[in-house]
Amino acid sequence: MKFTTTHEISGDKITFWDRFFNKDFNTQLYIDYLGYSEYTIIDQNESDTEISRKVSIAPRFNMPGPVIKLLGSNLRLTEEGKFVKETQVWYSKKILSTLADKTLWEETLRIESVGDNTIRRIIDTTLNDR
Repeated sequence: MKFTTTHEISGDKITFWDRFFNKDFNTQLYIDYLGYSEYTIIDQNESDTEISRKVSIAPRFNMPGPVIKLLGSNLRLTEEGKFVKETQVWYSKKILSTLADKTLWEETLRIESVGDNTIRRIIDTTLNDR
């Protein structure tokens, strides 16, 4: 299954990407605002051409019993991604702590300007069973 999600956000591209890679901002966003039980940057590196990052997150879900039985009560995911500076595009894959060998979850994120101090975040997602 493939789908695209868009959000219009106040701000500019530079501020968006600065926050996207800011550890303190993301920790506060995921833990305090979104209510995740964990957001940990495992690795983040930058070169002249790209930024790579690997994070572990544990969202809080209120799932029905059969879903908990399938996925487990401590569902976590690892996101491995790469930002290509030349194209300003973030490529990532998300790996579930359960059923990792049976799922494919990949995303491409890009930003476009849509007006004065407004950007559009565009996320193309591929989500499939293997």
